[in-house]
Amino acid sequence: MDYININGNEYLILDEIIINNIRYLYLSLETSLLNIMVNKVINENGKEYLSGLDTDDEVINALDIYFQRHKEEIGL
Repeated sequence: MDYININGNEYLILDEIIINNIRYLYLSLETSLLNIMVNKVINENGKEYLSGLDTDDEVINALDIYFQRHKEEIGL
């Protein structure tokens, strides 16, 4: 399992999915795997950083694709 540190918290990287040429990271605290945080990876001046999603539609689309991909694991 891979982890990423955000503001002093270690998040488990649940998945990484590319949607419309944008890379999304699906993250969770190991103590609360049902709480999923989605960030997109922005490349600027040769550096990568995480950004929140811009619209409700982007959130819904990113989560829908994640849940479709993992529906058997989740029990959907």
